[in-house]
Amino acid sequence: MPTGHTDPPTGPDNTGARAVQRAERGDHLCAFHGTDDERRRLATAFVRSALGAGDRVLYIAQERGADGAAAVLEESADSPVDSGQFVVLDFAAVYGSPAAPDLDEALARLLQEAERSRTDGYPGLRVAMEMGDFVDAMPSLDAVTSWEETVTRAFADVGIIGLCQYDEHRVDPATQARIAAAHPAVAADDGTVPRATFRPTEEPWGLAVAGELDVSNTGAFAGALQARAVAGRRLHLDLGDLRFTDVAAVRAVFRTAGELPESCAVVLRRVPGHMHRLLGLLEWTHPRVEVEES
Repeated sequence: MPTGHTDPPTGPDNTGARAVQRAERGDHLCAFHGTDDERRRLATAFVRSALGAGDRVLYIAQERGADGAAAVLEESADSPVDSGQFVVLDFAAVYGSPAAPDLDEALARLLQEAERSRTDGYPGLRVAMEMGDFVDAMPSLDAVTSWEETVTRAFADVGIIGLCQYDEHRVDPATQARIAAAHPAVAADDGTVPRATFRPTEEPWGLAVAGELDVSNTGAFAGALQARAVAGRRLHLDLGDLRFTDVAAVRAVFRTAGELPESCAVVLRRVPGHMHRLLGLLEWTHPRVEVEES
């Protein structure tokens, strides 16, 4: 996936832009792309930011199809497409017929997906939607903006982070302005990438961490850990791809362990040398923190 900075492909006057990397729970953003490459780069940044929080991503594809949307992330053998962290659905599977979208059904499906994500051990859900001919399919522009305002409220209530992707060649500037006004902000890409990514594992149940952990992402790490720490399960933390960690991240591990039932534990797997040394210096122990021998 690309790593460079992308100029914000935003709406009229670039007013109220917000980087997808800085999106917060409940944000419902929109974007207007001039080329498919612009859409791909922003969608990639959106998905990367989700991996940096341990969130699940639901990508609703209208034009490229599931294979084309999934290809955005095909960068390694352990793609989140394979793990279930990145889910691609056809537009019709959520909205019904593209020519006559069923908005009530679509909203119910999105809220169900948010609840399913929490049940599956993700801290949150992010939804990227290719809007395609949505504006033309709706009876009026007022109906479009009313729908977007409804989604804005619903996402804010349940904490979904959303990205509506409009083709600027299909909506004139005045329509873009109306659509943008129905969203809290217009999406941009500030070019940053997460210092670490958090990917759930099923066998064994837990979390795989890759990259670097420090004060900038300890909160995201703690949130991903807590989401996986469901009752009755031992939480296996795979640290084989962890390049650096600081005391704050280690503290998050011990705090999570302290909140587990007595029958559970956080099992540290493939612990790198630098973390072994840090654990030795801190001399922290807890009956529910286990270090698996390599």
